[in-house]
Amino acid sequence: MYVNADAYKAHLETDHFKKYKGTTQDIVKSLKLRDTVPILLGAKPNMNSQ
Repeated sequence: MYVNADAYKAHLETDHFKKYKGTTQDIVKSLKLRDTVPILLGAKPNMNSQ
């Protein structure tokens, strides 16, 4: 998940994403972005607080 469209676009320019994209271009049939609302993201237990 990305905070906004600019964060997503910045990720597309990272070296590790470009490597992933080049490696998987013949494997991935299609990509479709979907807007989501994380309803349980805050419900995940924080393991660092134990």
